[in-house]
Formats: sequence, C-alpha cells, structure tokens
Amino acid sequence: MKKIKIILLSCICSLSLLNITKVKASEYDIKTEYLGNGIYLETYIEENEMFSTNTKTGTKTANYKNAAGDILFWVKVKGVFTYTGKSSKCTSSSVEAKALASNWKVSNSTSSKSNNTAIATTTGKRYMLGIVVETRNEKVQLSCSANGKLS
Repeated sequence: MKKIKIILLSCICSLSLLNITKVKASEYDIKTEYLGNGIYLETYIEENEMFSTNTKTGTKTANYKNAAGDILFWVKVKGVFTYTGKSSKCTSSSVEAKALASNWKVSNSTSSKSNNTAIATTTGKRYMLGIVVETRNEKVQLSCSANGKLS
C-alpha cells in the first residue's frame, strides 16, 4: 500500500511539473460597440503566462454580431510577447477567422507584428443571391505593455 501511495504521489508531482503555463481567465471586460448597418463588435482577451520567463501569449477575439446577438463571423489574433518592465516586444503573431452565418464568408486573413503589437486583418463579405452586398475590412490588434498587460 505504501508503494502505491509513493507511485501515485510521484505521478502527481511529475504531471504538475509538466504544466509550465498558467492559464489566466480574462481580467478584461467584454467590450461591445455598434459599427453601423446592424452590426455589433464584441471583443475580449484571454491570456497565458509562462511561469519562469517574462513571456506571455494571448488572444484577442472579435465577434461581429447582428442585432439578435448571432455571430456573423469572428476574427482571432494570437500573439506571443516578451516584456522586461521597461519594454515589450511581439515575437510572433497568427490569425484565425471563420464565418458562422450562411450568408457571410471571410477571406484574405493575414497576421503581422509591429513592435509590441500582434495584428490580424481579414475581409468579411455578406452575400445575397450570390452577390456581394456588403464588405467589411477588419483589423484586430493585441498589444502588450512593458509590464505584461495585454490590451
């Protein structure tokens, strides 16, 4: 019985050492703004922080919704940042985008980085009877402060 407890305790300790990141629930409020033409933009940030280094990864999601609250399409930028307390830098950036409404499509999704900011751009198009009736060129930016705060 003692051997089983030791083995179990060893397994638990080993698994806890493998978990080197801390997932942090978003401290940021969900922000909503009206963009016009019946479309609302809802944004929120999620972050992961590495324990032993001044490195942080995070995502900023932008949901484009109709007045009923249905998501038409979404864009997510992911950034990896280093920070020192005096400065910060974006070391990588990626983008995901997807249309959820049947009459919307997304295309031209790209990511880039500039200094301490990860940037995602995409084009959302609304179709009616196979014809484009609305085009939205959208940009989502995620920045990191010198102290590691994402915005």
